[in-house]
Amino acid sequence: MLRERLQYDTRTLPALVACCYLLFPTLAHADPAVTVRVQNLSGQTKAGKLIEISGSKIRITAESATDWNRAEVLRIDWVPQPDALLDDAPQLLLANGDRLGLRPQSIDAESLVGQWVRFPAWPEVAVPLETVRGALLIPPRNPLERSQMIVRLRDQRETQDIFFLSNGDRLPGQLESFGKNAFELTVATGKINVPVATVRGFGMNPELTSFPPAKGSQALLSLSDGSLLTVGDVEFADKKGLSCRAAFGAELHFPPEHLVSLQFLGSRIVFLSELEPKEYVSTPYLARTWPLRRNQNAVGGPLRLGDKEYPRGLGLHSQSLVTYNLDKKYAAFQATIGIDAVTEGRGSVIFRVLADGKPVFTSEVVRGKTPAIAVGPIPMKDVGQLTLAVDFADQGDILDHADWCDALLIKLP
Repeated sequence: MLRERLQYDTRTLPALVACCYLLFPTLAHADPAVTVRVQNLSGQTKAGKLIEISGSKIRITAESATDWNRAEVLRIDWVPQPDALLDDAPQLLLANGDRLGLRPQSIDAESLVGQWVRFPAWPEVAVPLETVRGALLIPPRNPLERSQMIVRLRDQRETQDIFFLSNGDRLPGQLESFGKNAFELTVATGKINVPVATVRGFGMNPELTSFPPAKGSQALLSLSDGSLLTVGDVEFADKKGLSCRAAFGAELHFPPEHLVSLQFLGSRIVFLSELEPKEYVSTPYLARTWPLRRNQNAVGGPLRLGDKEYPRGLGLHSQSLVTYNLDKKYAAFQATIGIDAVTEGRGSVIFRVLADGKPVFTSEVVRGKTPAIAVGPIPMKDVGQLTLAVDFADQGDILDHADWCDALLIKLP
């Protein structure tokens, strides 16, 4: 039965990260090695054409070939970047926060086999069932409704599987299998078949959800269909694309034209969403207070500024501040800020960064239509406490869903 899900043997899960590159398919005359922008831990950036990724280096060429020490690279972005959003596509939600543009093809006691929605020619992917948190099969068109639906699926806490039907009903039960366009469930009255066309999404029993612990270095990979997944054991060769192992265990290969960005994890990089704050204060404009959200926007959905989604960061609402103890261990702080796209262009806030209580960054009024703003790197050497604040601007607190995307600290060497 489905409840007898296998547990991971994580001894063989490698953890080496590296990078990939993007070939813009509409430019048939373009050089196969595509322009990338590499940023290191010191905040330096360099543009070039990606040639090679190995265990210890990243090679790009500009006027001449340059080798970067992979351990000193923060992230790699491809220029220009295509829109990469899962908005209208079915998507699989994993227990570690990854989201993949996969449509379920079959489910049994061990795994869910999914097909890439926008790349049907790609090989199907087998995802261990215990790593699946849920699946959104019919995404709502409205951004807020879509975010709310993702929250329901990802955060459902009942000790059974919950199916959300297109007529608005909720159907609790035990998922047994999926195939031939129908889910087989065990419910209170026995076994039933539920046509897939009637299912908006489903959330899995959280008591049966687990994920292999991360070992070694990993990275967050963004694909051109909007998929965001944690990967390791990455290798890249010019014109051949990227090979990697997903955090859930599958060996994957991606063509170069569908790779968008790679954000490195571990080493000297620490995301604020991984740290426990010393203090969080939400001051209501009238009566409502808001929680601090990790890797989610203020209403619990994915972090998104404009047409770009971010897998890591903090979601706050005005007026609020969050403080972290740094203990003088870090060299710099950086983030990308703005009002989340779920507001559809509304909201107005002021962002502030304080080091030991002293302002080191204050934005102008940021509105819902303001483009994303890069903050830092801001020096943090000898700083004991870091505070991030979001203040009211000129419209009260209406839709003030403020995002600190990719908010991270760089450890001192």
